[in-house]
Amino acid sequence: MRQRHYGVIVRLERNWGTILVQDGRSLHFSREHFSSRSQREPVKGLPVKLSLVRHPSEAGNWICREVCPLDEEETPARAEGVVLVESPTEWVDGKIQLSSAPHGTASYRRSVLSGPLQEGRHVSCIIAPRKAGEWFALRVEPKKASATAQPPLQVKVAGATRKGKHPSKSVNEDAFLATTLAGGEFWLAAVADGISASKESWWASSFCMELLWRSRELYEKELLDSFERRATSIVGAWMNHIHERFLAERAKLDKYREANATLTFAVGRRGGRRYAYASCGDSRIYDFPPIEGQALAVISDEDLRGQRVSAVGGKHQLLTHIGADRRDWENRIIRERPLPAGSRVLVCTDGVITQRTDPPISFGKKFAALNSLAKARNQQEMQQGVTEALEAIARLNEQDDLTLVMVWP
Repeated sequence: MRQRHYGVIVRLERNWGTILVQDGRSLHFSREHFSSRSQREPVKGLPVKLSLVRHPSEAGNWICREVCPLDEEETPARAEGVVLVESPTEWVDGKIQLSSAPHGTASYRRSVLSGPLQEGRHVSCIIAPRKAGEWFALRVEPKKASATAQPPLQVKVAGATRKGKHPSKSVNEDAFLATTLAGGEFWLAAVADGISASKESWWASSFCMELLWRSRELYEKELLDSFERRATSIVGAWMNHIHERFLAERAKLDKYREANATLTFAVGRRGGRRYAYASCGDSRIYDFPPIEGQALAVISDEDLRGQRVSAVGGKHQLLTHIGADRRDWENRIIRERPLPAGSRVLVCTDGVITQRTDPPISFGKKFAALNSLAKARNQQEMQQGVTEALEAIARLNEQDDLTLVMVWP
């Protein structure tokens, strides 16, 4: 008895058609091998069961036989989920995060849709096993919102950046990224600060954000599968990936061979009680306790001293940063931190909290600007507060570029 497989009809011609099989292959079938009790003709988008047999004349190829529609009771599995990655063509996989049993992720192709789906859309689907631990969608349909359904928890994110006043700065050398991951299940807040002592440092910080964004799909599944057990390992691997890709790409571009940047980012689950962070350089992380109060330093002065050496004139030189030699990379910071319900996380470049004026600015005045953010109670107040905090610090005659991202998960 032949083993039965599952698939969906994605193309039809006069005498033959193509089926997208659950293992991802697109194989032909002859209309004469299609049979149905209730449907006389096959139609595009129809989930089917079938047998696979070797092609009678093409060695190494397979074709579909004994093709028939799935009965209701024969459906492999039904599931609901959220679109993580949109399928751009009928040949490229998209990803769905399954929110009901069976849990995990399912691949899908645009050819199983009645129309395109945007990332973050809730869907219902018919799925079949692709291989161990993976699923393949035979049909994907947008899920209608229930009038009585409660909206999902929302991550509140705000961010702002401001070019410094120093006469040597022609462009803002800071960059930031604030987004959700895995269909809104996780949040990410990141800042990068180009190192002014190096050339084209604005490119270095911008490229760090580009690499972080481009590589997110590599780590979303790991976050979903094992964040509770391996948060720091995942974040550490992500930081290492960005550093290695930065070195490789920079080596190809003569103009940017001396460009370097610091990078700090934090990742947490929506509504979660802890987050993981990675940092190299001198950008900072603070968080607010659940009740209105003072910002608490997450990265200490001792942490920062381990990433730099003293230089001429009492200044310091960063050793650990994106673009540094691999031998100086070991002092980067990879940790996790508790996040009680109601807490907020701040990620900022060094200009927000260090002293860049003569005479130096009192830390108390800068912290007063940061601590004003504790009063924010919604998304609009957060964004207004972040913008006003940077304006307040700039009025103190701060010379450096200023960037601040605030997350309320």
